[in-house]
Amino acid sequence: MNAGLAGVRVLDFTQVMAGPYCSRLLAEHGADVIKVEPIEGEISRHRPPIVGGRSRYFGQLNAGKRSLAVDLRDPRIRAALQTMAASVDVVVENFRPGVLARHELGAPACRAANPRLVYCSISGFGQGSALASWPAVAPVVHALSGLDLAAGARTDAGRPLPSGVFTADVLAGALAFGAITAALVGVAHTGIGAHLDVALTDSVLSMLVHEAQAAQVPEGLPSAAYEPVRTNDGYVMVAVLTDRHFAALCSAIDAAHLVTDPRFATMAERRFNTRLMCAEIEHWSASRSAADVERLLNEAGVPCGQYRTAGSWLGDDDLRARGVVRQASDRSGPYAVVSGAPGQLDDHGHPIPRIDGIDAVSDLGEHSRAILRDLGGLDDDHISALVEAGVVAD
Repeated sequence: MNAGLAGVRVLDFTQVMAGPYCSRLLAEHGADVIKVEPIEGEISRHRPPIVGGRSRYFGQLNAGKRSLAVDLRDPRIRAALQTMAASVDVVVENFRPGVLARHELGAPACRAANPRLVYCSISGFGQGSALASWPAVAPVVHALSGLDLAAGARTDAGRPLPSGVFTADVLAGALAFGAITAALVGVAHTGIGAHLDVALTDSVLSMLVHEAQAAQVPEGLPSAAYEPVRTNDGYVMVAVLTDRHFAALCSAIDAAHLVTDPRFATMAERRFNTRLMCAEIEHWSASRSAADVERLLNEAGVPCGQYRTAGSWLGDDDLRARGVVRQASDRSGPYAVVSGAPGQLDDHGHPIPRIDGIDAVSDLGEHSRAILRDLGGLDDDHISALVEAGVVAD
């Protein structure tokens, strides 16, 4: 197996979602990720669903990482972490800007001691932003960035509907992963690291491709060109992107007369009349199952998919065979997780075996002693004294 980041060591000061998603991608590509947690555990260890006292939400985001649980306020702990930062390849953090600097673990201090270090800061609005001090969570970022309004979801009263998925966190985490890997290539060429500033708002704005351009050249077109199509047991999404798709759709639903209907003659007219077009499709689809509609339209070359739940994919044989859905385990037992790194690295078309240990979810402080001894420069007696003092969780 090609684990591209094997040998890369990461000091991970992240919590909740955006940062942990990034560092899980690093772990899945072979990096040794050391998750630094507070004594009581990172907050998502207590987030449901909980089984056997352990969070499977946490497991989804943190499988494959080692756990070091310490009290950052203690100067002895800070000194050990500074020693680690001087030897690792990557530091990732998603505190509010300035928090780690107060513990003498900010980017300037760490990079001064380790010029090859790639230090990645993930925040809501950016390190130098005028909004840097504002608390940032995904639903607020979705509203501020324009994502929710771009999605076009409204109630009948005109009230915007928030997204149910934390898109900003996942997107920022994935973009941070890409920035880190690019910076590591730079280190290999130049020997010089970098401080990467990844903001959730910037990440969301980068995905609003059409919206950013349409705002500058208003076309008067509706923002949403797609609507759910009803079947006899649910809904499907039919995405007619091109004239070829539309011709194939008309043939598949036995509605050749629609090809010359002026309401649907061009891509622009179809956008204006999306709901009317969906109503025409429903004359055909309403008597058929979602599975049949999905199959028949895709066979005709028309993009179409059923509305499914995330859980419905967990038992999918194809996804399991490709390693996208696999088994994680903690002391509560095994459970399915969705890979954070669906990109396949094998060049020969064979299924990718799992990176050894990637499915293990560490208990809080499970590796504290080994990490402090091997990387923090502390001997066993010193570590035992710190455990006894309550500043290391073992």
